[in-house]
Amino acid sequence: MPAQPNQSLIDGLRVLQTLVSHGQSVGSRDMAAILGMEPTRANRLLGTLAAVGLAEQGTDRKYRPGPGVHVLAAQSLQGSHLLSCALPHLEALREENLAPDLVVALGVLWQRQVCYLFHARPRMALSQAIGTHELEPAGNSSIGVILLAQTGVGEEVALAEAELSGISKPPLPSLSESVAHARREGFGRLDFRQGEVSLAVAIGEPVIAGLAVSAKFEAAQIPVALARLQETAALIAREMARKS
Repeated sequence: MPAQPNQSLIDGLRVLQTLVSHGQSVGSRDMAAILGMEPTRANRLLGTLAAVGLAEQGTDRKYRPGPGVHVLAAQSLQGSHLLSCALPHLEALREENLAPDLVVALGVLWQRQVCYLFHARPRMALSQAIGTHELEPAGNSSIGVILLAQTGVGEEVALAEAELSGISKPPLPSLSESVAHARREGFGRLDFRQGEVSLAVAIGEPVIAGLAVSAKFEAAQIPVALARLQETAALIAREMARKS
């Protein structure tokens, strides 16, 4: 944080994020309750977002995301080149016979949550794999593990681990152990209780995203899958550097 953070900007971004992630229209009083904010402040911030097109108000006086949100989303994807550079390599990774029922994912970490730009289950159409997966707690994702290992501090890891308390069957080992392993070995690994193993590596220098595969790997398949992950991450980073 800077010495004098702009609290109005912080609150405005909190309102915007809640608005786009809420899944349905929300009134100013509900927004205030969700964020623990004064209702008049929530109402003023929502009105400001509506005035600049980032929100819009329906006939029920509730707010929903406005067209400006979609413009910002499109511009951010175009500007970063991440998804456009990654897609051909993600599709190539899906086509390889690394393990039965392979899942391939590309994600970024923000506020201890993983946002999947791409999350493809077996036989899933490309259109269904882009931007459709819900946010995931960092500790429940191998991408979250590797990105916390690369960019997180101790307090953030502890908070992410505490946030796993609401998950009935969290992966193994503990998040702090997984992050320590990722820092030591250079890749993230989570073992889920249903038998799936998820592996992830970081993309870029500095790190901008994580790339993962998940399946019920046999022991001999894991080094091969990890090598392909690292190779694919390097190809994506090289392609992004070429376009920047």
